[in-house]
Amino acid sequence: MLSVTFSARGREFDVDAFVAEFEICDKEDVFHRGDKRFRRRPPLRESGFRLALFGEDDPKRRDALTEALRTVTAFLEEEQTAIDRLRALQVTLEISFMFGVGPGCDCVARYLTFPDRFLQILGERGITLETMCCLCSESEPTGGSR
Repeated sequence: MLSVTFSARGREFDVDAFVAEFEICDKEDVFHRGDKRFRRRPPLRESGFRLALFGEDDPKRRDALTEALRTVTAFLEEEQTAIDRLRALQVTLEISFMFGVGPGCDCVARYLTFPDRFLQILGERGITLETMCCLCSESEPTGGSR
């Protein structure tokens, strides 16, 4: 599986006002400082949103990264005004794209490289690129207790 999410988060971020102005995501994509997302974890320290942009479940599909990059590039063009507004806010924000590779997609992970121009575009816009790879199969233990 290859997935891509876009997120913006910050301690003083008025996410509700931003989403009302730009309608960049749905309410279920929004989280608020102080919310309890998981029972055994402390309340969230930041407000923001996470927007799923791309998901591919076929582990054998080698062109998934190319398609994901096209999707992200189109999103950057379509939402340029909203992204510029995020950067202009007078609060500290972390704005990022997360490329996640899941079990069975070792062929995608092996080729998880990003074109120079793509990285330059992200850098010019102050957007962080994050990657996460979990390549163990679902039948392999992950270190958790049973």
